[in-house]
Amino acid sequence: MKGFFKIAVFSLVTGLSACAGFDMPGFGGPQQPVYQPLSSSLATMAAPRPSGPLEEVTCKIGKGQAKFGKGWQDFSTVSFRMVDGDRTNVTLMPLRGSGSAEIQAIFDHEGQKLVFCPLVDAAPGQQIPCASIYTLDDDLDMGIKRTFDVPDAVASGTITCAHSVSRLVGM
Repeated sequence: MKGFFKIAVFSLVTGLSACAGFDMPGFGGPQQPVYQPLSSSLATMAAPRPSGPLEEVTCKIGKGQAKFGKGWQDFSTVSFRMVDGDRTNVTLMPLRGSGSAEIQAIFDHEGQKLVFCPLVDAAPGQQIPCASIYTLDDDLDMGIKRTFDVPDAVASGTITCAHSVSRLVGM
């Protein structure tokens, strides 16, 4: 009888696996849809932009040092706003003395990141090293605080960013 039971179970399992993909109530649910490949014109179409206002982020950078004309110096805290997809120039001022240093900030909402690059002269085709902070909407809703380093521009700084000024984390 044991051999018959094993054969019956084996036959049942084998029979059910042969029915995979069919609608068998109680045995795996409805058949999964078969998706056809997209045509090339649809595949290259960009995702539509939301119809509402563009996302905006407010940031504050402080502490640390920035590279000014005469070398590295402590800089004053600076606040700025970024709109999704736009580039924003941020001017850093030394705590003591004169001069300024500029970095460029880019809010790439779809890439879920904030990008910061030094504003420097470069030869055509030369790459300028930048820094990225990866962040989700939930992070920006709550407010974030990170260490802030931009190659050849800012060292050991602190940055806080949020969708709302009231959510900026203290420095």
